[in-house]
Amino acid sequence: MGTRLKRVKHWITQRLPWRKAPPAPIVPRPELWPMVRHILAEELNVSHHDITPTAHLYDDLGMDSLNSIEVVMAIEEEFGIDIPDADAEKLKTMPELLQYLEERLRDGKRPDRG
Repeated sequence: MGTRLKRVKHWITQRLPWRKAPPAPIVPRPELWPMVRHILAEELNVSHHDITPTAHLYDDLGMDSLNSIEVVMAIEEEFGIDIPDADAEKLKTMPELLQYLEERLRDGKRPDRG
């Protein structure tokens, strides 16, 4: 019985390698929310009240492909960062957008704004 148990453990460790727990999500700083909400309200011509922290940019706020380019350009200008097109296409909800901005700003990819 001991040999069989060893074989099962060996099989499990070979087939199902132990993984580390995923890193904790980065919580966006509070000052990001009003800044991003203002940018979205201006670029999408929607009320600040319609933009919630859980809003879907396309479904809830009516953003289209042209709006998305304008929003990304406004965010890049406001925060002094570059957002690659591949990354911009993946941002579909407010939580994703805020988390992405927080990661970019925390990584130090923001130049000094003087």
